[in-house]
Amino acid sequence: MSLKRALDHALVSRMEFRQRKIDIENDMNSVMTTSALNEFKGSINLSYGITGTDEKFGDMYDKPVNKQTIGLSLDIPLWDWGEKKSRVKAAKISLQSSQLSLEEEKTEIILAIRQAYRNLNNLVNQIDIAKQNVRNAELTYEINLERYKNGDLTSMDLSLYQNQLSQKKTSLVDAQINYKLGMLNLKILSLWDFEQNKPVIPDVGE
Repeated sequence: MSLKRALDHALVSRMEFRQRKIDIENDMNSVMTTSALNEFKGSINLSYGITGTDEKFGDMYDKPVNKQTIGLSLDIPLWDWGEKKSRVKAAKISLQSSQLSLEEEKTEIILAIRQAYRNLNNLVNQIDIAKQNVRNAELTYEINLERYKNGDLTSMDLSLYQNQLSQKKTSLVDAQINYKLGMLNLKILSLWDFEQNKPVIPDVGE
């Protein structure tokens, strides 16, 4: 089980993180589009021999016109009293907000996965301790069972050791269940199945 694997895969697979990246791309496009508004544009038109729009198409060869025209068309933006500047500023603020949201999302994912990973390590230690406690309780019960068989211990005393053994076994089962839940939590957070060693969602690019 690798913490790096969990983090790397989560940051390319989690839908909310991918959506934040899409938002940033859209905001960047919005900034460029808004910045291009009211730009100075120009065009040149050239025509030869045909001018005007009232002539009939059939008569244009009866009255040939030897005239050349050149037209220059300029698209000059009107003064927008700061409207474009305001729009560009708003688009940039939206972009910055999306970038902050991406960083926040990334931080939250990293913190959650690291916490889940630490919990799993603690649960592994708890399972080891619980197993050792079960072995000790089993040994204690076996020793006192012999004492009971030899008449050195009452049935009530023996039941106390038997209850202790049952409690230790229950604690072990609880620790194992918690570990399974911790693995499921890490699987959900990272979208990587560490038990099967494969992604939860197939065909996700990394």
